[in-house]
Amino acid sequence: MDPAKALIWGTGKIVTSTGIVASIACLIFWLRVEKKGTLYTLKDWSTETSQKLVLTYFHLISSYILNFISFAYALSSQKLLNVISCHPYEVIVGIIILMSVLTTLLEFIPYCPENNLIKIVAWFLHSTVLGLPLTFFGTRICTKAVLQTILMLGLSSLMSFLAPNDFYKALERRLTNVYYLVTLSSICCLLIDIPVTTVSISLLTINFLGGIVLYFCTFIINTQFLLNDILTNESYDPIYTSAVLYLCTMNLYIRNALYYFVECSKL
Repeated sequence: MDPAKALIWGTGKIVTSTGIVASIACLIFWLRVEKKGTLYTLKDWSTETSQKLVLTYFHLISSYILNFISFAYALSSQKLLNVISCHPYEVIVGIIILMSVLTTLLEFIPYCPENNLIKIVAWFLHSTVLGLPLTFFGTRICTKAVLQTILMLGLSSLMSFLAPNDFYKALERRLTNVYYLVTLSSICCLLIDIPVTTVSISLLTINFLGGIVLYFCTFIINTQFLLNDILTNESYDPIYTSAVLYLCTMNLYIRNALYYFVECSKL
């Protein structure tokens, strides 16, 4: 990387690291000084409400396990690896379309505990499909990305439970422009085949490092929203809610993996 590109990439790393340090500082403040988060009111929740929370995280953790099984199977299948390596763009676009359809199905199929067969099938496919393209990164990068994602999810989850209940509303307003910027850079990186220049490194920095900040904060927003929704929404849907958290997790994980990919390459 020449000095100009290294400066842009390094600036992105500094901004991302500063955001993580600020998050830790907020966490310590909420833990030691301002004790107004959901964590301090969980003991007052009814059994039914607590069960909704447990069911949501059961589906979320199950999605992670299914994704890992899908990834492991794809790595062990030479035929799948050949298809993925020979047609990478087709695979990525196909999976994006399929995930959009499955997410829409999960949102609009009513949650009915007595008869959830179609919704469970859609959730199962939603959890397994994203395991296939992760083989692009290889085992070493995936391992690093998993560890970093686990640490970031742990931090964001603690913040969600310790922050004031309306914290996500203020955070959501401030993230709107970041969301548009990251989305635009993602589209440019996917559709435009440009050489490695200062412009392309700028796009990668916004997409990867900006995406890490965006989806770290989005996980906090989604978690706090579900904590409020459980208490106020009688038709709360734990399957769809877990799918939203899963998508957010995978976006964060993919950005972490892409970050290590750039770090290990010689752009």
